[in-house]
This record gives sequence, C-alpha cells and structure tokens, in this order.
Amino acid sequence: MLYIPFYSTIQHFSSYYYKDIIRRIKKKLVSLPIIKVTHMTKNMNRIKVVLAEKNLTNKWLAEQLHKDPGTISKWCTNTMQPNIETLFEIAQCLGVDSKDLLWSLKDKE
Repeated sequence: MLYIPFYSTIQHFSSYYYKDIIRRIKKKLVSLPIIKVTHMTKNMNRIKVVLAEKNLTNKWLAEQLHKDPGTISKWCTNTMQPNIETLFEIAQCLGVDSKDLLWSLKDKE
C-alpha cells in the first residue's frame, strides 16, 4: 500500500478552476489527513501483454513512437498511463484495435 498526504494527490490538476481550489486548500495544509491510495497499482493497459504476444520489445516500440524507453517501460508496468492519442498510435504500430490495449472492466468483476 502507498500512503501519501491528501494534498499531494490534488497537485496534478491543471485547469484554472482546480488551481484556485488547490490554492485555497494549501492555506489550510496544517492538519490534512493522510489517505490510503490503492488505485495506482491497478493494471489499466495491456501494452506489455500485446508486445509479448507479437514478440516485440519495449525498445522497438520506443523507436517506433520516438519516445524514451523509460516511458515505455512505465507504460508496460502500469506505473504511468499513455494519453489517448498515444494509445491510438501504439495500437497502430502494433496492428491491433485500441481496445485490445486496455483491460476490460467486465473481466475484473
């Protein structure tokens, strides 16, 4: 389990509206509770599985997408997720449908 202070989870919002909310919350950071974060460890994408099925490597995908191999590694381990545009690029490079790169919610039930 990963425990992080509540205020650090909201620092990723980028719109003006959320920045204003963050500014207001930061004024009262003295005693915000620590919350348990478990959703970060869930597998969301199947990039590593599809690469293995096609006998391709992270390095090959990095070269095709002109991305850093470390970024591809983070996607494959589900530490970080690609944006939707990149997901479509990955699907095109691998010759699969974009939905094949995502785990189905129905499978987890």
